[in-house]
Amino acid sequence: MRAAVDAESAPPALRNVFVVTSGRRRIGSSTIAYQLAQTLAMDDKEVTLLDGDLERAGATRLACGHDPPTKVLADVCAGTLTLAEVLRPVRNGLQIAPSAKLAADIHVARGGARRIVAAVAQMARNQTAVVVDLAPGLSPWNLAWWQLASTVCVVTTPDDGALVDTYAVVKQAAASDLVAKVRLVANRCKSSHDADCAHQRIGQTCFRFLGELLPTPLALPECDGKPERDEHFQGAVAGLALQLGAARASELQAA
Repeated sequence: MRAAVDAESAPPALRNVFVVTSGRRRIGSSTIAYQLAQTLAMDDKEVTLLDGDLERAGATRLACGHDPPTKVLADVCAGTLTLAEVLRPVRNGLQIAPSAKLAADIHVARGGARRIVAAVAQMARNQTAVVVDLAPGLSPWNLAWWQLASTVCVVTTPDDGALVDTYAVVKQAAASDLVAKVRLVANRCKSSHDADCAHQRIGQTCFRFLGELLPTPLALPECDGKPERDEHFQGAVAGLALQLGAARASELQAA
């Protein structure tokens, strides 16, 4: 996928915009983004989930189920619809800016990418939170959302391959001066020991080769069935939401 948003024209980072991404697919990042958005939208708070994965649209499938949207972000990229026209209510105060499954080499025009980022930045000023689900890696399209977000939750799992891919994302973030936004989320942990080992391994590697210290990751347990019915998983996601909210409150007090 190719996209472009000039760094000079990118809106400033917003405290209530949170990205969820990963270093590889099929490790639960879209599920975490969807569950996080639902948690943040409790008590009818206004929250938008933006499905920025233009290749797979995993968050859209989770939110819309068997009723796929006919108006999607690709229409905003093309300039045929506005962001407001593609927004779709999910439940309570949650709405989604949906995507559709497209070819992997889709070209997101410079103007289209800039148009969406600017529209989301404007909308976020009247929202409790905006959660952006992204495909793995730090493509130019993804980079625009990293720049807009206050926190980027990089999802990993304790297995070796996922940790290697996660390090690759952190390395890219360091090269773009964005590593301070990274918050590791260790998914599918069978115990707190799994999360501690993942943190030790990737933390030591990042410090040795990048000179970066990463905070201890939040551990999400391996689900027994559907995530929305797993009390331990839901409790951990609620903990992540509280941490993001506390970080935002701290920044507001310091501002």
